[in-house]
Amino acid sequence: MVTKLFTGALAWAQVVVFPLLLIGPANLNWRLQLVAATLLPLCLALAQARIWPTPLLGLAALLGLITCSAQWTLLPLVLAQLVLAWLLSTQSLTPPPAASVWLIECFFLQVTLTTVASQVIDLTALIDLALVMLPFLISIWAKSLPGWLDVIAIILVAGVGMYLQHLTLLSALAIVLLAVVVSNRSHPLRPLWVNAAALATGLIIIATRLHG
Repeated sequence: MVTKLFTGALAWAQVVVFPLLLIGPANLNWRLQLVAATLLPLCLALAQARIWPTPLLGLAALLGLITCSAQWTLLPLVLAQLVLAWLLSTQSLTPPPAASVWLIECFFLQVTLTTVASQVIDLTALIDLALVMLPFLISIWAKSLPGWLDVIAIILVAGVGMYLQHLTLLSALAIVLLAVVVSNRSHPLRPLWVNAAALATGLIIIATRLHG
């Protein structure tokens, strides 16, 4: 149970910490929809860790409706998150597909949370969220890619982030290093490592922007 709780808590932090810091705590208005959008990933993360999945998925559906109540255009995105969460909580997937589905779900959850928190999501925020997700999505499938294609692709993503001025040299190097270290090229894939590395990446991006 302790391991499941830690897994769920880490997955929840992976979803909420980066978007909320990206917007800035001073800019957050904790109305009902934002509270629901923050608790929704917690319910889904715990359900996917196989902690009371059915009740938590039901609660997540209610929180999803509250989240969308001010912006019904988010409803398809929330429904996609619930479907992916149901898949991860009920099906026995091997680590690479399971980790991939979670990263995609995490991205959807972050888009939802950012949209609710800031009333709208722009291309800048989408790029920031994608830069935290894509390198690790590539690293999950490193063993299945030919040669050093995974490393090249990760470097390319980091390079694009620098070109678009979303990443500093330090944050780009951190992304490449973390994504390569947690990849399954030389050891079995450990989804917890991937989640922790993605969380660390978001924190590094925020830190380098604050301190140059």
